[in-house]
Amino acid sequence: MPTRELSPHLPRDLPSGYGVDRLVLLVRDPFWLHAYWELSPATVERAATALGADWHNSRPALRLLDVTAGDGTGISETIVRDIVINDQARNWYIEVSDPPRSFRVDLGYLTPSGHFHALLRSNVVTTPRAGVSDRIDEAW
Repeated sequence: MPTRELSPHLPRDLPSGYGVDRLVLLVRDPFWLHAYWELSPATVERAATALGADWHNSRPALRLLDVTAGDGTGISETIVRDIVINDQARNWYIEVSDPPRSFRVDLGYLTPSGHFHALLRSNVVTTPRAGVSDRIDEAW
């Protein structure tokens, strides 16, 4: 007999992560991006070692970069802002402006002196232009 239960039954041993470092950036709409990530404990330990004494006062952060004029290789990118995030976060919504634009984010640690130690780099995404579509064909 089919069930009427709408919530999925997940195994109790489903892992919270897979031990693979990755940062994915998605477009929600012309003014919002969504980033999600997984960071392995080994990568965090390497960051602690690299930051030394600054580790204790550093904060996890996302660095938003505008790569509209470039090809995403870092040659033509502009730092938009650093976003200090919760150290337990695994995803974050990021407000952006002036669509259409292309963005990338880095995940890392921001020290009190302003040094950003990057750990992961996302893919490049492009926001759509704002407004109503000019497509009015029947297939739409």
